[in-house]
Formats: sequence, structure tokens, C-alpha cells
Amino acid sequence: MKHKIGDEIRIAYGKPSKRIWVRIAATIAGGDLIAIDRQGRFYTTWWEVNAEKSAQLCIGQRHWRRYEKGIYYLRRSLLLAMAQTRSNKIPSLSNLLQLCRKTQTTIFTFSGKNDLKRLEALSGQFEALQDFLKGRRRWPLKDSRDQLNFFLLFKDRLGRVNVGVLQARLSTIDRRFMAELQHLTGWLPHYAARFESVYNLQLDLQKQVQQMAQSLSAMTTHQAFQTGQTDEKQIKGLIAAMKRNLRVIKALSVIKPFDRWAKMCAKDLAQAKQQTGRKKFQAACDNLKKVVRSSQLRCLGFTLEELIAEISLSLAMKNINQKWLLEVISTLLLSLKMIDDSDFDEPIADRVSQILTQAKQAIKEMDAEDLTAFIKAKRLLKEAADLI
Repeated sequence: MKHKIGDEIRIAYGKPSKRIWVRIAATIAGGDLIAIDRQGRFYTTWWEVNAEKSAQLCIGQRHWRRYEKGIYYLRRSLLLAMAQTRSNKIPSLSNLLQLCRKTQTTIFTFSGKNDLKRLEALSGQFEALQDFLKGRRRWPLKDSRDQLNFFLLFKDRLGRVNVGVLQARLSTIDRRFMAELQHLTGWLPHYAARFESVYNLQLDLQKQVQQMAQSLSAMTTHQAFQTGQTDEKQIKGLIAAMKRNLRVIKALSVIKPFDRWAKMCAKDLAQAKQQTGRKKFQAACDNLKKVVRSSQLRCLGFTLEELIAEISLSLAMKNINQKWLLEVISTLLLSLKMIDDSDFDEPIADRVSQILTQAKQAIKEMDAEDLTAFIKAKRLLKEAADLI
């Protein structure tokens, strides 16, 4: 059955399987989906090749995977999966495949004399293979590991090198690596399609926040809130505009990580709407301005999330732009100073500033050989993002 955005469907996810209602948030080329449950958590569909050996390697089953922390966590997961596949997994497999083929050619030259010593020396080259295959769960790589273990038991019962058996083992490893390479290269377009869909959804959600903040900021300049001089028609127009923005906020209140922020804004905006109807314009204006400032903080959170994504990628690739990170954090700190949240139910600007200052210091102390301080900075930035 073909689903469209906005459809509510019941899905099963996890082991043991759990059933839950979700709303389709985006569709992906190939029929895959992104959905949100009633607690604001994200789900995506995946085609997963069977973990165990199958007669047909392409056989798989579509299932759902949950991302508890929301859309930014989902986006980072896809970003890292693509980056690591391109820069690590595929090159590693390609190099190891070449090693297998080179070893096969070498073994073909064995003639019996000194073969055991030559093979003992050759087997030492396979440490990289063993490290790469350690802990791998997909069956082509598990089978490669088993074949390699047999390969390293290279003597027959008479203590001779059995060249035919060794070549057969290496041929099997070669085929398994080729299957895994085809699997990875085949999945890259799927990763890219997912990432694009999730990123577009993220940008749309951010745009809604920004447009709402602009709308309410403009509303505070209305003569009703400036001088108290207005008429019933204008009051009805203001209330209608607040209702439209309130619908946007309530929609965001069921999407992580916007949920906590949106629920607080919804309360303040609902009060402003009631106060406008009662012609309590000063109180209404104060609540509108509170929502605007809260939205400005939320928008700073967008930059913070980009910073976390960049740090995650930098750690994975071991390519860190220390200067750029310090500049972004400095800009965030300056922006925070311009937002007064002292009248909020839960003021956070000072606490976020303190955490960002600690993260900035950790990045300054970073050592290229020891990334402990950098990992600490990432943890602090996540802590700050959770507050916003």
C-alpha cells in the first residue's frame, strides 16, 4: 500500500516487536518512509539484508527503526553513516580485497620448498584483515572471518602446506568481500536519499519557527499594543493571526526536540490571545515578546545542532577545524547576551552561556594526538542543545 504525507498508520518495530501509531512525515524514493509517533519520536523504514547466509543475498525485510531523540539525532546518524561508508568501509574493503588477490598470486608460486616459512611470514600481513572483521555481524563478513581463521591453520595432517585449500579459502573471502562492497555501494544512494529527505524536513520545521517569530515580532508593533488605540475589527484580526501561529506551535509541540519549547510558547501565546480579546494590550504584548525571545533562543539552537553535527563528523573523520568551531561558539555567546529571558518560567540563557564557555575552553585545549577534550566539548554542546 502506498502511503502519503499525513497518513496515520500502525507499525511494528524493535525486538520483541512493539506496535505503535505513527504519522507519515516524509516519503523517500523507493517507497521508504519517515514517520513521527505521538510522543514526537522519529522512525524510518529500512531494507536489511538477512544477517544469516541465504541462497539469495538480496533477500531482505523492511522494518522500522526508532530515533528516540528526534530529527537532529536522525540526521547526524545518516550523515555519519554516509561519511564512514565512503571514507572508511569502502576503501578498507577495497584494500583488503587487493590483499587477498595479491596473496592468492603469491601462493600460486609455492613449490613445496620453504613454503611453510613463506606462509608464516605472509600470514602476518592479515592482521589488518582480522582487525577489520572483528565483531562484524553481517554474514558475508562473519563468513570471511571464519574462512580466515581456517586459512591461518595452514598445515595439513602431514605438516605440509595445502596450496589448493588455501587458495579456496582466499577465493571465498574474495567473493564475500565483493558481496559486501556491492552491498555498501548499492546502499549509498539510499543513504543520500534519506539524508536529503530528513534534512529538508528539518529545514521546513526550522522555517516554521522562524516565520512564526517574525510574524509575532511584527505584531508587537501594532498600534493596539503601542498605544491601546484600536477597534473590534483590528482586535479580531490580531486574534485570528495569533490562532494561526498557535496552530503552528501546537504542531511543533509533538515533534522532538521542539516539544518542550513549543509547549511553553503555546501557553504564553494562548494567554496573549485571551488578553487581547479582553483589551489587556500591555499584558498581551509582554507575552508576545516572551514568545519571540523564546523563539530566538530556539533559532540559536539550530546553529548549535549544526555545530554538533560538524563535531561528530570531524571526530569520525579525524579532521578537525578548531578555528571555525571557536568562531561559531563565540558568535553564539554574543547572540545569547542579547536575549533577556529573566521573565521566563525556566530561564536558560545564562546556563547555556556557561556551558558554551566550557566547550570553547575544551576546544582550545584540544590535542591533535588526544581528542579527549574534543569529546568533552561535544558532550557539553549536546547538554546546551538539550536545554534550548
